[in-house]
Amino acid sequence: MNKENEANENILGYVGETADSTCSCSKSESDPQSCSGKVVHAKTEPGCENTPVIPKTIDAGLFVGKIPVVLAEAKVTIPIVAELKLEDRAIEIKRIKKNVYVTQCHLLPTDPCDTTGTLFIEGFIRKNVEYATEECSDDEVICGRIKHCTFKVPFCCSTTVCFFKKPVLRGPIFIQNPLATETEIFEDTLRSCDVCKEPIIGSDPCQQNFKSTEFFNEPVFCELVSATFNEVDIHKRPRTSCDDPTEQNFRRITEKVLLTLKIKVLQKQQVGLNAEDIC
Repeated sequence: MNKENEANENILGYVGETADSTCSCSKSESDPQSCSGKVVHAKTEPGCENTPVIPKTIDAGLFVGKIPVVLAEAKVTIPIVAELKLEDRAIEIKRIKKNVYVTQCHLLPTDPCDTTGTLFIEGFIRKNVEYATEECSDDEVICGRIKHCTFKVPFCCSTTVCFFKKPVLRGPIFIQNPLATETEIFEDTLRSCDVCKEPIIGSDPCQQNFKSTEFFNEPVFCELVSATFNEVDIHKRPRTSCDDPTEQNFRRITEKVLLTLKIKVLQKQQVGLNAEDIC
């Protein structure tokens, strides 16, 4: 199974109906009493007074703070191809609404001297498609319903990001754990069963002393600044009438998207700051 087929199988679709319109080809009478008895109630909330509060701050002067530091910022372009299937055959796409969600953004730890790092990104595009269906038609009129389907189109990629170098290199700070050490204890009273032999001098076999240290580093995290969608939706195997080639209906859509994500890579670090007096 190739990556395209695997991605297509992971697409989740949610279908529903957004509007119920009556076909104009059939005769129906509207209910003149449908809106009677409905009254809109509204009121204006009165204004409230407030008192400014001066925040409590530290004393003026130099201090050390721990704040998120931007390590890198990049635009990542991800090509995506997906096969979508609507619930019913459509004659026209009325509206498409898209939102992107990043479920994983992980920076592979690198050597402190490196100026680049590898960023692994995973997520999905939530795509809502509103489309018109055909229920009845004649030579001049086509009537139907407005329906919708919601799809989750997954994506994943890895990219190399460059850390900021000016005025100094601001890469991630990772402290590696040192190797564990063992301390030997001297012992000079070890004797064998032979009382005539001299005592054995060396390390004490009855106890062992170890020392180890582990450092807990701040994780690297991402912020999603913007997402740009550049896409084309191709109707697959549309049905067209020989009498009217301007009208067609289809059910399957091939979506080709260039998704551009603007991402900030950050890590909390200790930074020297200078506090000023607040008047």
